[in-house]
Amino acid sequence: MKMSDIKKALDEGLPGWPPELQQMVRYTRLHDDHEGKYEGTLTVVIGPDGDAWVDFDNPRGGAIRFRNFHGGGMSLRVQTALTLLAWAIMLDNKDRPIQLPDQK
Repeated sequence: MKMSDIKKALDEGLPGWPPELQQMVRYTRLHDDHEGKYEGTLTVVIGPDGDAWVDFDNPRGGAIRFRNFHGGGMSLRVQTALTLLAWAIMLDNKDRPIQLPDQK
């Protein structure tokens, strides 16, 4: 797959619904740096209208981490998707900036 194909999907949306993906199901993944405590999760729910709901839970506070292959990551697809999410946020901020109240 070319980067231009990925960019097109970011710009235009997916060409269809992923066949195994269900609406209103909590898809949760434990992050890589749980240190044997099995705490710190990322959860995504897709609503019946296609809206995405994202939540993360980390009882220790702070960020959760999904490592890449070289860092010993156990969730490489999640890490890739989060990289694409960062790219999508960057593109939306560039093309459709939102002025936050504290940035005025």
